Amino acid sequence: MVFTSKSKKRATDFSSFIVALPAACYILNIGLGLHLQSALIFLGFTGAAFSLLRCSGGFNQCSSALWLIFLFMISSAISFFISFDMERSAMLSLSFLPALIVFFFARETKPDAHEKVSFPGLSILALVVSFSALTQPFRFGGEPPAFWISKMDNPNFVVPNDLVLLSILTPFSVSLFLSDRHFLVKSTAALSVAASFATVAFYQSRGAILVAIVGLSIFAINLARRRRTALMIALGVATAGFTDMIMGFPLISKFAGVWSNRLLYWAVAWEMFLDAPLFGHGLRLYGELYPTYKAGVQIPAWVAVDSRLTPWAHNCYLETLAEQGIAGFSVICLLFVWGVWTSLKLFRTSAKHMKPIYLGIAVGFLCFCIAAVFELSFIRHWVVVVFFYLLGLVESFSRSADDKGECQ
Repeated sequence: MVFTSKSKKRATDFSSFIVALPAACYILNIGLGLHLQSALIFLGFTGAAFSLLRCSGGFNQCSSALWLIFLFMISSAISFFISFDMERSAMLSLSFLPALIVFFFARETKPDAHEKVSFPGLSILALVVSFSALTQPFRFGGEPPAFWISKMDNPNFVVPNDLVLLSILTPFSVSLFLSDRHFLVKSTAALSVAASFATVAFYQSRGAILVAIVGLSIFAINLARRRRTALMIALGVATAGFTDMIMGFPLISKFAGVWSNRLLYWAVAWEMFLDAPLFGHGLRLYGELYPTYKAGVQIPAWVAVDSRLTPWAHNCYLETLAEQGIAGFSVICLLFVWGVWTSLKLFRTSAKHMKPIYLGIAVGFLCFCIAAVFELSFIRHWVVVVFFYLLGLVESFSRSADDKGECQ
């Protein structure tokens, strides 16, 4: 009888491990930049098989997250049908299809499998992106960061600020380092943090540095293991500082005009919202409408004006207001609030040994919300996929805590 019980547990653990793999592999492909069509076919077939098997019966359990995602998709559908360029809206919204599959995979994965697969996978993703990015300055040392990012030959990274992804992933590496785990896992996590800070310093991404420091500081404030957390902060900041020093402090000098070059983009998005406040102008049309609205916006002389075409608003909240109006904006804000609030609640009510894991999820989600203030856009494939993956992580741990009665 004992043997049967153990066998069932092993079978359950194995099935949960298998469920975790497709989403983890698809997420890892963000860093590898492999042929997207092959990854989509793989995800589609595994998603179809998974939906037939219904590994844990979770599709029958509606939750706040599912309702909010449903409302967001309804809002997106309305904005799509009112779009004056439905082809553009459709093409730039295709990322939501694999993202929803990733969400359900992450949602149905057991927390133990997330700890063994998802968290290390996110840490490895940061390493893959970092090492791919760090090779470019050594190959093309005399060129600017925008040139280096183009030479990565990865469609997920178009501008240096796309490397803010590393700052969003850093909390997961920190949580692995602070947990009681194998030396190899701790070493990988520490290397991931150091490589991420070095990368954003080389590419002079002010926002990514700020997000990473804010995330690590939250760890230091909320965890009793402050000595080890302080060590991680010191490691990251020292790596970034040393990298910036050997390059002649270009990153520090860029902080002088940190917001002035964003104000025009935000003013344009606000004017778009005022013209279509309820459902917006249509999905992913900010870039198409930007030149028209830019010509009519009055801005102070001290605001920096970039003559290049800007396909996104450098603010996910304002961009959603412009494209989907109050309807889409309200739902996306509720999703952000739900993710941060639920993960923080899990952290507060969890056992001591689980606190680094729950705090990693909470801080990772919060870093995403902060980065959305100045950079993120849903026209980026990685932004959509990572957002829904984070939602799936929160949902998975929340459901498990509810089943065990840990989250009141």
